[in-house]
Amino acid sequence: MKKFLTVVLIAAAMAVQDAAAQNDRHIFTSAFNSIADKSAVFKPGGEWFPYPSYSDRESWDKLIGEYRQQLISQGEKYLDFKFIPVPASVYLEYEKTKDRGLMRSYDYPNREALANLTLAELAEGKGRFMSQIIDGVWYASERTSWNHAQHTTYQMSRRTLPSQEERVITLLGASYSMNVAIAWHFFHEAWDKIDPSISRTVLDALEKNTFKPYMERNWHWMGLGGKDGEVAGGSSGAKVNNWNCHCNFFCTLAFLLADQNPERLVAAVERSVNSFDKYMDYAKLDGACEEGPEYWTMAGGKVYDYARMMCDASYGAIDLLKDVQVRRMGEFMVSSYIGDGWQLNFGDGDARQSSSEKNRDLFLRYGHDSGSQQLENLGLCLLSLPEEKKWDLCSVSPGEEGKEEYRCLEVLRSRSWMEEAKSSALEKAGGDLDKMQRRLCSFSISVWYPNTQIAVLRNTKGWYVGAKAGNNGESHGHHDIGSAVVFVDECPVFVDPGVCTYVKATFGSERYTLWCMQTLWHNVPLVNGQVQGQGSGFKASDVSCDIKKGVFRCDISGAYPSEAGLSSWVRTYTLDNDALTLRDSYQLEKRTDGNDIHFITPGLVYLPGEKYGEYSVKRDEDIIVTRSYDGNRTLAMRLSFPRSLGVTVETKPMDDTRFIKAWNDALRKIIFTVPSDAPLSGDFSFTFKRF
Repeated sequence: MKKFLTVVLIAAAMAVQDAAAQNDRHIFTSAFNSIADKSAVFKPGGEWFPYPSYSDRESWDKLIGEYRQQLISQGEKYLDFKFIPVPASVYLEYEKTKDRGLMRSYDYPNREALANLTLAELAEGKGRFMSQIIDGVWYASERTSWNHAQHTTYQMSRRTLPSQEERVITLLGASYSMNVAIAWHFFHEAWDKIDPSISRTVLDALEKNTFKPYMERNWHWMGLGGKDGEVAGGSSGAKVNNWNCHCNFFCTLAFLLADQNPERLVAAVERSVNSFDKYMDYAKLDGACEEGPEYWTMAGGKVYDYARMMCDASYGAIDLLKDVQVRRMGEFMVSSYIGDGWQLNFGDGDARQSSSEKNRDLFLRYGHDSGSQQLENLGLCLLSLPEEKKWDLCSVSPGEEGKEEYRCLEVLRSRSWMEEAKSSALEKAGGDLDKMQRRLCSFSISVWYPNTQIAVLRNTKGWYVGAKAGNNGESHGHHDIGSAVVFVDECPVFVDPGVCTYVKATFGSERYTLWCMQTLWHNVPLVNGQVQGQGSGFKASDVSCDIKKGVFRCDISGAYPSEAGLSSWVRTYTLDNDALTLRDSYQLEKRTDGNDIHFITPGLVYLPGEKYGEYSVKRDEDIIVTRSYDGNRTLAMRLSFPRSLGVTVETKPMDDTRFIKAWNDALRKIIFTVPSDAPLSGDFSFTFKRF
């Protein structure tokens, strides 16, 4: 796909501004504290929730429009569903095997059933789904835990079998709170006509599983200090990640919809904004998602959900939708989008934008509310799914675990203006869907993220280079300091493998025994036989980026252990008009083993002396032949390198569904070997051009 937009350079000047303003902005807390009468704003009853009452059928029919039958059909699949008990043996088996798939077949259908039945009843309004909804909330109320076995270990006992005396709040427990609270909010009056004990039981379940533990413990994800089992008021800090915004959003929504205690409700909102600001500090003012685009849905995407919810719940008193950091968090996905369904992946992320269907409305709404035309354009672009070649508005499926139920409601609320935006975009393209997609999704924006140390270099010749510095203690991180991905004309040239399907070792002590996590399978060197070290102390230094010149530079020597004997290893990426140059300048204190420089590609590699068609590959070059995702376009690239380096290729067959989806049958590692008798200092340049 050609690049049609003029290059927009987002200057690195924001690095200077942001450095001083990075920490302790307290934007949500400050907005909350500015409200004079908090109890008059945040009060039980959920009147703020911007949706009609269940009995207002005329308003629901208008709100839902063409989605009515889709929602009803989704719910009808669960009319005969039997809610599935989770046996104690499943928890105990997880304790032995650490197999995260054990509970899915038991638990996910229950959550998905409740969410789909709720939306179907709101769409139809005849009571046909009500008996099943009651079964769903009753089942939820009888459960000892709303969490999966991998997370019940946050109990004081650290065992997996849930305790009756202790309820923990984790990712799945928090999202279940939303499902139950939304059902209670819309249907409790109808339930009271059947039997008031239904509502009382549901509220009691929310009390035990969400309200009480949220207020009484400083969970690790809150960042409020103290240990997991400590009562509120601890003083020590805690590192946060996407768990913070994920859990805070769902729990706060449950409080705002269903808590009947006026004083506690205000205190819960105050606790929530204090905790959420810890995530905003962690996430950094430049807006990049340290955990990568794959986790953005649970990170930056949840920041938008939270900001939207707090704006509505406070009747506009807490309106941070256009805050600079909030907007930049959304626009990070514009920088990360390469085209044709590819995204900049690092850490535990996929190279294919697998979540585009559930995110397209999120991008569109986020862009609209934050004032970002770029992000709104990305959402409109993805309405035409790149792999399915179809035009659609948005998904109103609550998805896996039923955790997108809130977003489904938000799609319905935004339906009218999103339809208008879609029609307008298509009209400007003369009704040509492909032309519309090219116009909206042809980004050539170079961006430097100084706080997170991520550089995105693009140009109008179809080049995309995503490089990172940072440290090896980042959440969901791999050992990849100094690595980059390179795409040309939306074809993958050098890539990050991504992550395998989560297994026992993914989050344990064996994490870096997995090949996809290791230095050896990223576009970084092996120094004196040493791979990069683990922890935040292993990091890049002297990091800079000049996006006007297309230059990203960092010293990656600090990412390696002392055994590597490195004084410095300065890596520089320079993107010119139609070429990329990688220069490695290093200084060793000693030489104890070999140095290898790696490049990972899904393409076929033709080494010196081999034939590519009728062409004989020269001594100082490789030819890499890669394809577009659909296989219809072929791209040949020439990689020029110093003649002093030896070169070999290692092939890695793909045997995991996540890898196969992106890379088909195999990845290949091009290994450039520095001679064992080479000087202790060196300077190598690699140049990439179209063949």
